[in-house]
Amino acid sequence: MPYTLRKQPRRGYKVCKKGTRKCFSKRALTKRMAIRQMRALYLSEHNKKKQSGG
Repeated sequence: MPYTLRKQPRRGYKVCKKGTRKCFSKRALTKRMAIRQMRALYLSEHNKKKQSGG
């Protein structure tokens, strides 16, 4: 699942699914925190695939 950083008008970023409007935080984050959140999402996704045998 690809994710993207979206710049918010109120100073900050959100991590969202690419191609949809689904975002993973209610408030805007700093760029550093948004990148950390995106890494965590990719890691979580990778671990799910690993456990299911994919």
